[in-house]
Amino acid sequence: MDDSSYEELNGKFTSASKMEEKQMKAIEELVETEKRYLSLLQLCATDIRNHLQCKQVPDLDLEGLFGGTDEVLHVSSNLLKNLEAAATGKPDQVLLISNVFLIFKQELEDAYKEYCANYENMLQLETNYKGNELIWKEVRDTLNEVGSHTGAITLTFFLVTPVQRIGKYPLLLKTILENTAPSDEGYTALEKATVAMQEVNYNINEYKRLKEVVMKYSKQENLSLRDTIGRINKHSIAKKASRLSQAIKHETGILPKVTDKDYEDSVKLFYVIEKNVTTLKKNTESFIKNMEHFQNLRSYHYVPNLVDEHTTICYQEFIQILHQMIIPEFKRRLKSIIYEPLCALSNLFSSPQQLVKKHNDKFLDYEKIQEKIKEEGNASYEEKAAIETYKALHSLLLIELPKFNSIVLQLQSQILQAVMTIHRDLANNVLQFITQHLHECKFSSSGVTLIAEHLAPHMESLDYKSQGIRKGKRLIMKKNWKLF
Repeated sequence: MDDSSYEELNGKFTSASKMEEKQMKAIEELVETEKRYLSLLQLCATDIRNHLQCKQVPDLDLEGLFGGTDEVLHVSSNLLKNLEAAATGKPDQVLLISNVFLIFKQELEDAYKEYCANYENMLQLETNYKGNELIWKEVRDTLNEVGSHTGAITLTFFLVTPVQRIGKYPLLLKTILENTAPSDEGYTALEKATVAMQEVNYNINEYKRLKEVVMKYSKQENLSLRDTIGRINKHSIAKKASRLSQAIKHETGILPKVTDKDYEDSVKLFYVIEKNVTTLKKNTESFIKNMEHFQNLRSYHYVPNLVDEHTTICYQEFIQILHQMIIPEFKRRLKSIIYEPLCALSNLFSSPQQLVKKHNDKFLDYEKIQEKIKEEGNASYEEKAAIETYKALHSLLLIELPKFNSIVLQLQSQILQAVMTIHRDLANNVLQFITQHLHECKFSSSGVTLIAEHLAPHMESLDYKSQGIRKGKRLIMKKNWKLF
């Protein structure tokens, strides 16, 4: 072997050795920085939050301030455990580390996208608290007591760390990749892991953008007549005229309407569910009012003579207890278990309704712009932004509306089951009390017959209502199932 060949071979070994050294340092940096990050996250999500919670500071929204930190902490703790187990220094450690990120890809995305989407709200909360001397003093004292070793003077120091960390994973993996030979058994897996973390960050940014669209278009604006008139201008009139023109073209068949069956089915189901919930809420409210009216009549003061005085008094006592104890308890349960949840459920429809309405408007704008692009071949910056807005709204509703429908259907089903349960309990309580009361009063057979005849229509009515509820539930489930 001549000198030149020896030097070339020696150079290759030196280069490979340096690459391996850089790879080891990059892996060490990945694990060590994850440890330091997790330590700060635990301090924020556990120690600082618990310390503030113990203080019970008025008007301090800890859920809003630390929302999503538990989920991020959970996935980060598991990620670190697996990274430490994979970073063994053995030849297959690159493969093992890559597989860890590929396995945790979805968990990381799910946890961090919610946190990052709410990050601006957290910052806004902290800014608001800085303007409240009492709250901010308690926050500063907590930071000094619990996190003094970090040198942090604001919560932002901690809250920003997850946002920064998720963006570093692709960079750290890329550094390892740059110092890994293509012949390494883990090289291909490392490439996939790097791309996977890039995709996670892209998806998080897209989710944030969709959230911003939702926040912009889901708010209902209660404008005064003056404000509404103030918004009327040449641009708004032109936009509304353009939308009206597109709608007329669809209705007259001049322009075929492009439809997305999955989206249309979700919207139809949404409105069916909304109508069912609204109707049930209205009927429950009416039922409660009628019951209150019935109670106010105090019919136990006007009991007819039944056989003899003893029987009449016993029956009067029974009706009085029914009015003063059994029915009030039934009404209380009806309000707390049925009516109040229905009111809360009904309020959930407001935001999706606004989004569907905006989607329809943006769809008409989108179609008009597409016509222009076909004719002229280009679109303005504003028109391109309108296209992106429509696509974002459509993607969002296509994903989230079926989820919303599914959850509300489950809640609706639970409420209907509760309706049947409290009516059944009412019937059982009445029958149990009747049995006990008749036994104590020792009615004659004729007295029992008269009382039974007097109560029969009411019990039949109750049974009829229970059957109606069951039938209604079957109809709802049948109708909704067809739409799926």
